[in-house]
Amino acid sequence: PTFIQLPRRQEVEGEQFYSVACGGHHTIASTVSGKVYTWGSNSAGQLGLTQVHMDRHCTGPDAEGVCCKGICVLPQLVTGVCDGPSGG
Repeated sequence: PTFIQLPRRQEVEGEQFYSVACGGHHTIASTVSGKVYTWGSNSAGQLGLTQVHMDRHCTGPDAEGVCCKGICVLPQLVTGVCDGPSGG
């Protein structure tokens, strides 16, 4: 198992968080500029991130090691519309 000590202060360079909401294992935050960031568990698609996004940030050419095994440990910018884990 992967253990992450929570809560952990998160920052995004150039952004100021305006509103934050937390679930059991995930967090969603909006910024003053209107962007939405999520982090934590994406086991049921609750981060609004596709599996492609998760894979790319874990093992792909843009890998940062921040989204692996269904968990993002750093805030991820959410774009577009998500309608559940299947994306449809």
